[in-house]
Amino acid sequence: MEAYRWTKNGGMVGLGDLPGGAFNSQALGVSGNGSVIIGLSSTNTGEEAMAWDFVNRMRSIQDILDGLGVDVSDWELTEARGISADGTTIVGTGFNPDGNKEVWIAVIPELYDVGAAVWNVDASGEWNNPTNWNIDAMPDLLDQAVEFSSAITSNRDVTLGIDSKVGRIIFDNVAASYQITGTGLLTIDGLIHETIIRTDAGDHEISVPIAVIDNIALEVSKSASLRISRSFNARDNVTIAKTGLGLVQFSDILNLGTNSRFVINDGVTAIGNVDSSGIGATIEVAAGGRLVIGGTVAADILNSGGSIAPGSTLGLLAVDGDYTQDEFGSLEIELGGISPGMDYDQVIITGESNLDGKIDVLLANGFVPQFNDTFTVLTAKAITGMPDTNLPALPGIFALEFEIAESQAVISVTATLLFGDGNNDGLVTGMDIVTV
Repeated sequence: MEAYRWTKNGGMVGLGDLPGGAFNSQALGVSGNGSVIIGLSSTNTGEEAMAWDFVNRMRSIQDILDGLGVDVSDWELTEARGISADGTTIVGTGFNPDGNKEVWIAVIPELYDVGAAVWNVDASGEWNNPTNWNIDAMPDLLDQAVEFSSAITSNRDVTLGIDSKVGRIIFDNVAASYQITGTGLLTIDGLIHETIIRTDAGDHEISVPIAVIDNIALEVSKSASLRISRSFNARDNVTIAKTGLGLVQFSDILNLGTNSRFVINDGVTAIGNVDSSGIGATIEVAAGGRLVIGGTVAADILNSGGSIAPGSTLGLLAVDGDYTQDEFGSLEIELGGISPGMDYDQVIITGESNLDGKIDVLLANGFVPQFNDTFTVLTAKAITGMPDTNLPALPGIFALEFEIAESQAVISVTATLLFGDGNNDGLVTGMDIVTV
């Protein structure tokens, strides 16, 4: 008889047995992510409680405790019957020092280290091919770390053809880029460890749908970048925290669950469209963060100290919610022509806007606004607050002016009359006599 582990992706795999005695092992319990299996196995001294994990395989629990300095020499631990979801607490039965059968409990946090799966071939390949990983098994465990580092010397694709679940993904290669591609769904949850997608160096891409179960950090170092080119889906009440000075780019849908938050703490984050499966979703740009965002955003936006630019160049930002900008936030508006949302940036808000902080206006594509041109740069159900403005200078007597009128924020071109300037070109010349 042999204990076994069965998964959808890996099928049935035997776990072996402890040394000595007849070949016999039984699995009687499993942790929440399947990384630790407990039960019993036969040895020369009879049946012993055992624990199996990916790093150490099958071991006697008595030996594990001895190795950790716990003196259980007077006990006989004959079987492990139950294990907590986090894989750290085990209960079982055995014989105490008096020779009586008794239930025991052991807390062994070290068992839960499932070991990192590291890509170890300088080639493109399948995620589910065990030989591509240092652990000779495909990563498919919540809380497991997956590392893509120095194994490759040129750009490589890692094809995820089946659904898989991990806890952490780490990219660290400045010389070549990894792209995770395919048709599988990648579920990420750190369980008792931090859930993270981290890019330490280089430019890398995840091109499969991502499901996030719990709070997650997106950490990208300076001069590095991470592109997420398929849907990124966060469950209800999840916080996504962007840290690091590098770039994170979402080129597909960012889907936020009810009361989920995306907080941009540092660096640049570029987002195409934001959807929400519920209510109360928020995108917050904190001090040090910059958000480049276009398309439709089904969430509230809070600019609490960073900068926001609508669109990757000139574009429309449609906010299905409220837009709040406090005294430390800034909104960047580019003017490159007179067509709203096409030639110049425009923000359309279905809810209300509290607009403080600063409006930075830039001219793009060599455009020079003309007298009486107007630009409706923001609309909302109602606008409160009055931001400071940085307005570029115009030639001659012309100037840009910013004003808020109830539900619109408008930039217009005005002129200051110069005595004797009959043609309003900002100069008093002989041409003014002809004009008069």
